[in-house]
Parts: sequence; structure tokens; C-alpha cells
Amino acid sequence: MGKPRTDQPPGPRGRWLVGNSYDYDRDRIGFLRRNQARYGDVFSFSPSTVVVCDPSLIHEIFSRSNEIFLAEAQVLASRREMIRAEANVENWMRSRRLGWQGMTRGVVRAHGRRVVTAFDAALSGTGGEFFDVMTLMRVYSGRLVADLLFGTGADDVVAAADHRSTLALPFMNTNLTIPKWLPTPGVRRAVRAEDAVEAAIESHVRQRRANPHDESEDLLDLLLAEDDPPLEDAHIVQLLESTMLASLGSPGAVLAWVVLELARHPDIRERVREEAIELLSETGSVTDDNRLPYSKAFIKEILRLYPPTWLMGRLVRRPYTLGGWSLRPGQEIMFSPYLVQRDPRWWSDPDELRPERWLEPATPESRRAYLPFGSGPRICLGMHLALYQLVTAAAHLAAHYEIVVNNPDAPASTEVILVPTGLRARLTPDSESKTILAPDRVPMPEVTP
Repeated sequence: MGKPRTDQPPGPRGRWLVGNSYDYDRDRIGFLRRNQARYGDVFSFSPSTVVVCDPSLIHEIFSRSNEIFLAEAQVLASRREMIRAEANVENWMRSRRLGWQGMTRGVVRAHGRRVVTAFDAALSGTGGEFFDVMTLMRVYSGRLVADLLFGTGADDVVAAADHRSTLALPFMNTNLTIPKWLPTPGVRRAVRAEDAVEAAIESHVRQRRANPHDESEDLLDLLLAEDDPPLEDAHIVQLLESTMLASLGSPGAVLAWVVLELARHPDIRERVREEAIELLSETGSVTDDNRLPYSKAFIKEILRLYPPTWLMGRLVRRPYTLGGWSLRPGQEIMFSPYLVQRDPRWWSDPDELRPERWLEPATPESRRAYLPFGSGPRICLGMHLALYQLVTAAAHLAAHYEIVVNNPDAPASTEVILVPTGLRARLTPDSESKTILAPDRVPMPEVTP
């Protein structure tokens, strides 16, 4: 291997004062694609930011996360919190690992039954009229994750997290890390909202520690049961908070794309529906995702075409050579699962929705170029549960509802997560499925979109 290059990778020069931010914000995906075509799979966005498009290098970044690259820098951050985050890497990873590995199939199946009943409850609030799909799916997915993390009675956490996400949105759309001490009304409101989420979760942790359940019913129970050695409350709160905030947007975005693509592709909807109805006729439920291979392939294909976290970043912690380029501490590495997963080098017909590709033997290249849940030690430990939720919801939707959308050509928004912009839909019970609705339906509190 040759000597690492210490100069900056090539990249667009940008405009005076604003650099590349102006052109990037006008067409984010187009900007990255054009510069990848011109400069290659590693190029500079700015003196402090390098963009990587090679799946092998992205896997290397994931595999060295926490050791070389620090993940998940906060939008509103203080220097003290960033130092604390680095110091707590091992405890953070341990709590993630223990919590998700403790999820038994029985707990997941019980949760799966609530997936479909909560879906019906959410739609009941629409009255059969057109509704904003992303708003409803965000609320639905937020309640689902709260159920998984805290069990019942966590509406306070959902409300606080949703409020925090709304206030943080303007800061998430910038290329900057905003200091918490910045004395602006927007920053102050966002910081107060962030503190409110943490306080709500801390309250649930204290209450559960004082009054534990006899048997584990949710992730909080599993984390509190660990005693070798026990997890500190601060680490439990950190894991629950990050999971709650992440789950408000990403699963809801995927389900919004599910609604749109089922409406746009009646043939795919019919195959998902037939598979679900066959399972319903035999078991009275769609909660066994192992018997829904086409539905699972459909969800994997949705995640390939529309990864909700379409752009990811890592902060360089210490000097490192990546792809022959010498990186220095403080630099940021950006990479896009969206670009990799639509790259014709790794995928045939990359822009086509083709669930069948997941039912065929996959090439090693395509497997390596599939990153909706990350990779390596920082892979999403809840990915199997996330797939289970999405497959169950999609099968239930296709089997039980007719779907009409007002704008089948809804464009994708790339501000924070990848969502269909302005998508509105009307979902009404499928008259042909009335005889099989009963087994999946249990009375649930109404969810207002």
C-alpha cells in the first residue's frame, strides 16, 4: 500500500462565502451524484468534510466506529456533552447490546399483535377522509416504539419527544452543530424540549425501578434486570431517549413510502394481500413474518429505494487513513445509503421497485451495498424488530384496506429524513376482507393524526 496522501481529496470549489452549501441545498442528491461522477467515490465537500461513496470504505467506517469515528453527533451540543459521549462509548454499546439481545420472540409476537391493532386505531381517527400520511405514520410509529420501550402509559414521553423533534427540525436542516449556549429563542425552546424528553424518561425509569414488573414486558424491564454489573440510570435513559427520538421519524417515513408504493403498484399490493390473507385464513393473524416472504422482500426493497436516513455522518476522533487519504481529528465523513443503494454498479435496474430481487440469490456486491440499518458494530440492533414491525404493518394494510393517494408522484424531501412530500391518502376497509378482520382487531385508544 502506498504512502497516504495528506492533501485534501478533490472536490467542487464552491461559491464565495457560502462554499458548496447553496448548491447542495438546492438539490442535495443531485449535487452529490454530480460530484461523485466528476471526482470519484471520495471527494471534499469543504475543508472539514469529506464525502465517501464506496461501499467498502463505508463498511470500514462502520467497523471502526467508536474507535476511530464518533457517531451521532448531537444537533444541539456542548463541548462537555461531546467529551462525555466519547467517554461513555463502551457503556452505551453495552446497554444497546444487552437491551436488544434480551428481546424474546414471545415479547416480539405480543408486540406484533399491538402493531396491527394500533394501526387500525390510528386510521379510525381519519374518518375515511384524506389525511397527511407522514403526520399519521409519525404518531403511529411513535406510539409503537413507546409501547416497546416503556409498555403502556408512556403518552407523556411520546408528546415530549414529538414536540422536541418539531422544534429541532430547523437545526437538523443545517450543516452546522449549534451550541446550546447560543442565546436565541429557537435554541432555548429546543433545549427546554430536549430536557423535557429526558425528564419524562427519567421519571419512568425511577418509577419502574421502584415498582418492577414480575416478568419482563418491555425494553426498560430488560435493561433494569441486568445486574452483571447493573446499568446506571443515566445509560438507560440515554439509550431509551435516542431510540425514542430516532423512531419518531424513520419507521413512519418507511410506512409513508409503503402506502405510496402500494397505491402506485396494484400488482405488488395484490401479491402482498394474497400472502397475508392466506396466513390469516390459517392462523387468524399476520404476526408471523417468517410466513410472509414476499411482504418481507417488499419492505427490504422499500428500504433500498427509500432509506429514511439517506445521509449519515461520522466525526473523526483520531488520525486515520481511509482509501489512501489521511484524515485528521475533527473532520467529518459523510456517506449516503441512498446513493449506494441506487448505484448501477451494485444493483440491476437500481431505480425500479422490484421485490423479487430479494427472493433470488443475491450477489455479494449487492449485499455489501445495502445499508439502511448501518453495518458493523454500530448496526442497528433493533433492525430485526424494525423489519418485523414494518412487514406486519404492510401485510395488514394490504389485506384490510383500499388505498387511494392524491399525489402518486409525490417528490422526496431530503431535508432530514427521506419522506414523500405532501402525500395525502384515504384508507378505507376492504369490503372483501371483512370476514377476516375480527382476529386481528382488539379495541385500542383512538390515535388522532
